[in-house]
Amino acid sequence: MRLRVPDRTLSFVDLLRGDQQKDMSERGDFVIVKSDGSPVYNFATAVDEHHMAMTHVFRAVEHLTNTFDQLAVYDAMGWDPPQFGHLTLMLNPDRSKISKRAGAVYIGEFRDMGYMPEALVNFLALLGWNPGTEQEIFSMDQLVEAFSVETLSRSDAVFDIKKLDWFNGVYIRNLTPKELAARVRPFMEKAGYAIGDEAFLEQAVTLVTDRLGKLTEAPDMLGFLFEDQVDLARESFGGKAKFTSADIARALAACEAALSGLAEWTHEGIEASLRALAESLGWKVGDLLMQVRVAITGRRVTPPLFESLVLLGRERSLSRIARAIAVLEESAHGR
Repeated sequence: MRLRVPDRTLSFVDLLRGDQQKDMSERGDFVIVKSDGSPVYNFATAVDEHHMAMTHVFRAVEHLTNTFDQLAVYDAMGWDPPQFGHLTLMLNPDRSKISKRAGAVYIGEFRDMGYMPEALVNFLALLGWNPGTEQEIFSMDQLVEAFSVETLSRSDAVFDIKKLDWFNGVYIRNLTPKELAARVRPFMEKAGYAIGDEAFLEQAVTLVTDRLGKLTEAPDMLGFLFEDQVDLARESFGGKAKFTSADIARALAACEAALSGLAEWTHEGIEASLRALAESLGWKVGDLLMQVRVAITGRRVTPPLFESLVLLGRERSLSRIARAIAVLEESAHGR
């Protein structure tokens, strides 16, 4: 089934691009229903928009030519068309067009990648719209209040993932510990960590709030707090050639003894004890703390050490130091 196209010029005022017109005598009568009975897009969308009483229709600029076919449908049906606006394209960083073959991502995947919906909405809003101020962080209510069609951008926008990461970090830091724990929990559980104590998780996330760029990073940063044991590799200790396995084992044994004697397991007590011990052993504070860090977490880059020790607790902390000593002594005997 074809639509008999009027032999005249159709026009409309694009909300972003002004007056648009096309001589339809060059178009020809186009198909509106296929031989299998299914309607084509330009026919179906006009009918759909009319029955939903759409007042405004916004699409990408690449659909601008389609609008004239839709106007022909509106004209044939005797319906008043909505107002049309054709938005800018979204581009990859190399300014190539985002498409199914290059750069396109299903919107739900952003949640799986650890992005917060609020951050993504805020980021996307500013890709095609300019608020006219320096403000970048908007709540949904603020976006609704500030938005106007007149300030929509006419220039193509680059989808900068680094900028999205920045937005996400800002939104993460604005969450309360309770809110962040609730956002992080699904990612921790997906990584295999059982979260039995919600209050413990709330305390844990405070260690990394300023470091998280995406929620998916939480299991890697906090996993050591939810494991019975951490993986220990000899090469993670030391950091300088002068430290042998035996040297590090003796230093950790001194740490174990000093920490065992603390009256209270507090940040201040732990820090003062280890700093004093480093001086008495003739070690640089940073070098000694690195050995403790690896013993406790299995890694050299972690959340703040003293806060981690407090949260892990005396018994679990001393148990990990003792295990690290055993691993290092075994390594020393193997030389």
